[in-house]
Amino acid sequence: MTRLKVLIVEDEMIISESVKQSLLKLNYDVVGIASRYIQALEMLESLEVDLVLIDINLNGLKSGIDLAKHIQDNYNIPFIYVTANRDSHTLEKAKNTRPLGYLVKPFSEENLYSAIEVASFNFFNPESIHDEVFMFVKSGGDNVKLYLHQIVYIQSKQNYLVIERFNKPSLSIRGTLSEFLESKKSFPLVKVNRSTAVNLQHLVEVNASHLKLGNITIDYSISYKKEITERWKNFLGE
Repeated sequence: MTRLKVLIVEDEMIISESVKQSLLKLNYDVVGIASRYIQALEMLESLEVDLVLIDINLNGLKSGIDLAKHIQDNYNIPFIYVTANRDSHTLEKAKNTRPLGYLVKPFSEENLYSAIEVASFNFFNPESIHDEVFMFVKSGGDNVKLYLHQIVYIQSKQNYLVIERFNKPSLSIRGTLSEFLESKKSFPLVKVNRSTAVNLQHLVEVNASHLKLGNITIDYSISYKKEITERWKNFLGE
């Protein structure tokens, strides 16, 4: 799977290094770190960039909002704002540039991952922007908001489904795997054996007998291999 190439624009070195390490851990490529507007322009011109994380308050005459406007006018690249600023005036100016995400410092690794995955999916799949990105499920007597992109894989166990999520506790809900997959046809879930379906967004490798989803290994049935590989290639746009 092609790794998303991310440019970090952040003028605080400690923060930019922390974000870089989180991105690498989450299996993204960091193609560069810019601390100033001009430096960011140079990197955008010379590097292959899929997504930009922009700190709104950059040192210098030009702000992160100025950079976002430049990206809008000159590049077809999604961007996410990263800021510690919560004042309404700044937020209004930021909204007018139509970012695909907004992270308020300090943020967790999980929030960073969620923001990037949702932003990149919506940008590269514009027809899916209005598709359902979450659902409410009944688990342990509680109604839980389940974001679909957090699903790593789903396993059927008798009359229940166990949903394993990225950096979140698993959920156990009543239902069958076939019913769940039928209800989420537009989402990239593919069945890999009689009792398991995986989220193609997390798939990184298909081996002779198993799949790798990050650090997780799942066996698949050979009868499902053709569908898995075809669905994965379609998902990657190959």
